[in-house]
Amino acid sequence: AADNNRFQFISLSDDIFDAISNKANEVTELLEKWGMKNKMKFATFLYNKPFQVYQKNDFVLDFFQSSVVTDTLRVHAIDGHWAPISGKVTHITVKDVPCLQLNMGFFDHLYTSGVVRETGHIIKCFDEVMDDFLVSDELRKVLLDPDSANYGIFDETQRVEFLFRVFKHLALGGPVNQYEDTITPYLDVTKAIYKELSTRMIAESSLRILNTPKHFAT
Repeated sequence: AADNNRFQFISLSDDIFDAISNKANEVTELLEKWGMKNKMKFATFLYNKPFQVYQKNDFVLDFFQSSVVTDTLRVHAIDGHWAPISGKVTHITVKDVPCLQLNMGFFDHLYTSGVVRETGHIIKCFDEVMDDFLVSDELRKVLLDPDSANYGIFDETQRVEFLFRVFKHLALGGPVNQYEDTITPYLDVTKAIYKELSTRMIAESSLRILNTPKHFAT
């Protein structure tokens, strides 16, 4: 009976993310160039009953304790390979990730603050290493350096936005990364992936009408 009160999950293993599928050659080529193509995995799950925000801790704990989830999700191991989640999850910490920003105009500050020129070219700076990333332009300083003159163009409420997180993830890239000279490719791929992750159709199962799937990237 206790299990009936828990959130249960169904993996949509055949759900294709068009933005990063092989059909989207331009996006996948850029992800490979940035060292990201094999560093991200996406999965879609349906859950079996209405969700309320006050249930978020129960929801996430049920998610990571679900055998459907642990059989599907993979984590990036130290040796560089994808591996199953090891051990049973007994404790979780949940942080809200707001999705209030829906317009790419959110990044216009980069053009008006001396980070990106009107042509879209990213302004360079002297090389330095921050948090294991090579910082060679003003964009990375905005993303990583709290002491940067332009760090404040995005406040802390904006930096936790899902849209900003996707952009930062792509702009910093993977361990083998060929940085772009212009901002446009980062914005285009951010838009494509954000749209892919934030829009899914409501589906129906044999149990009941299920809520809009939630997406988890590892």
